[in-house]
Amino acid sequence: MTITRNADVEKRGDEGSKYSVNDGRIGPTIIINHDQILVVDVINNLPNDNTSIHWHGMHQNNVGWIDGVGMITQWPIPPNGGKFRYILRAHPSGTNWYHSHTGEQRDNGIFGALIVKEKREVVCTLSSRMKINSIHDNQYHMMAVTEHMKMQRPTDEQCTSDASKPATDLQIQSFQINGKQLNQTIDEKGETNQEPSFAVSPGENYRFRVLGAMEETVIRVSIDDHTLVVVATDGYLTEPFEADILHVHAGERYDFILKARHKISLKTVFPIRIESVDVYCKRHNIPARVGFAYLKYSNSGTNIRGKVPKSSKQCIKDCKALNCPFAAYPVDHKDLTNAPSYNCIDVYDALSLLVPTPDYELSKEETPASTKFFNHAFNDTSHNEFTARINNIHFTFPKTPFPVRGLENRVKDECPYNTTEECKRCPHTVSVDQKDQLKPIEFVLSSLPREEKFETDVVTKLGTHPIHLHGRSFWVKEIAYPKYFDNGKIREDNDDVEVPRCGFGKWKNGRPSSIKPVNKTSIRKDTIIVPAGGYVVIEFVAHNPGSWLMHCHIDHHLEVGMGIVIKELPKCANPPPSQFMKLTKKVCISVDEFLERESNFTLCPDIKIAVGQKTPRELQKDEFEDFNSFNDDANDESAYRKLKKSLDYEEEQQHPRSNLRGFQNGKALNGESREWFKKK
Repeated sequence: MTITRNADVEKRGDEGSKYSVNDGRIGPTIIINHDQILVVDVINNLPNDNTSIHWHGMHQNNVGWIDGVGMITQWPIPPNGGKFRYILRAHPSGTNWYHSHTGEQRDNGIFGALIVKEKREVVCTLSSRMKINSIHDNQYHMMAVTEHMKMQRPTDEQCTSDASKPATDLQIQSFQINGKQLNQTIDEKGETNQEPSFAVSPGENYRFRVLGAMEETVIRVSIDDHTLVVVATDGYLTEPFEADILHVHAGERYDFILKARHKISLKTVFPIRIESVDVYCKRHNIPARVGFAYLKYSNSGTNIRGKVPKSSKQCIKDCKALNCPFAAYPVDHKDLTNAPSYNCIDVYDALSLLVPTPDYELSKEETPASTKFFNHAFNDTSHNEFTARINNIHFTFPKTPFPVRGLENRVKDECPYNTTEECKRCPHTVSVDQKDQLKPIEFVLSSLPREEKFETDVVTKLGTHPIHLHGRSFWVKEIAYPKYFDNGKIREDNDDVEVPRCGFGKWKNGRPSSIKPVNKTSIRKDTIIVPAGGYVVIEFVAHNPGSWLMHCHIDHHLEVGMGIVIKELPKCANPPPSQFMKLTKKVCISVDEFLERESNFTLCPDIKIAVGQKTPRELQKDEFEDFNSFNDDANDESAYRKLKKSLDYEEEQQHPRSNLRGFQNGKALNGESREWFKKK
């Protein structure tokens, strides 16, 4: 995987294409089976900038030093040919992604999708639950959404419906899907190629995967005259949930099933709408930005032009809207004449797991061992500098990566969770210690005003933040909102949490009774929206040693301080390979060395059970035997089709320069096995 800077960025007219992965507008889609070993050699051919690649959604159990965050888990990859070999186990399954975790490189093109295929029996469970025979699932229905053309905007042009602070002072021209710009108007007659587009055949069922690769914009996704049956979020399959509108935030992923209509003419086309949740300040019924892709009914791919039916329309009345960034859309506003009516339902209320969480991943204890509070807010002083903070601490990256220093040791200037000193700038950390091993840990993530203020403090609007926690998924236990006026603006912030000027908060009047214990079907995510004026309660079990970054997934907010590192079970952490210990031009460990370290639970043997492993090598042996059982039936055409679809080498063939290799039992599937496929 080669990272370069585009020489013709000015000619392209889009800053989002400043960088390339393998010369593409976005990086190649990686498709791999669950629990396979993925090996990716990343070559940094940027002339001046360091980089690193984070594997967003991958848990990296027991090997936290491969998470891919420069100066947190590794030394960055140096420019002018620096090389770093990432080796990871593809877990969990579902729609995930990879992206740069250096500065704002992700926003400028260094990202791609990582699809981890579920086991066959899991897919069968989904089909059975939906009462359908089959689901088309391939990379051609992947929708990686980004902004197009970011620029400075007048401060009064673009507003949020709840009057919270917009993410930045930028506006966008339109959107892109998979690197292709969306038009801002609908081509109803087929006068253009109507691209980008997605082809479906009448009566068939298709799995669409939406990747929120936006820098900052909260988007609404909808398809005229079609319902989106949401079946996954952040990689985890859910009980099917029908929605008319799907909201996606930066870092989130959602999968939905589209049931193509039975009785419909070929070459019929329907608009796919990508809209900003932000609206024009003086016209609250109009999204500030919109772009259109197309759903094409065709038996011959997308290379057709068609017409949009005159009867086609967007849902405008009693529309079921999933994952809104606030409790409800406005119902009474002077600028809302003839505006659509959306009924908001959040992921906590709407979604539950299709496949229950295994017992070994749940804690035997129901009550959290500890509850920690993290408030996300903007700068607090009159200095002419924008900062974004957690507990009013401005996070700065350490001078030495945590695993290099040793998780039990402090890096230079590190400040712990209980720091209240002068609201300082530092590598901010919170420890989950040995006494909490295999116990539930609860985090309260809020976006609330501070109780105490100094005369120099500037009262800034609260913001909505997509918060991502590395190294795991978490259970969502509660989403609490502020109180609103009928016009949608925040009337009163939620008062369950008391937030001091500096340091962590606490429950104001005791723990709310609405927070229920986790159960086997509680929804799991790795990125969650924290509403302005409200809070979210999440929980995880402490069993994955490492230095895990938790941060706002709006890169600019992380760059100016909205992050914290969770130092989990420091005494259990395996040290990284020796090559990781110093900044060097080339880091290239072997698969055998990775597997040895991944399976080393000597320091804390109990956590091996918590990640469901006999040992990684034993799991790999089971997987390889399953692969061979496929080969035994290779002469059977049906079995071959299933195998080919399962492993799916088409994407790699489309990107011959991508240095991606799938491993099973330590053997690369890019030599003899690929030749076997070609012969078939």
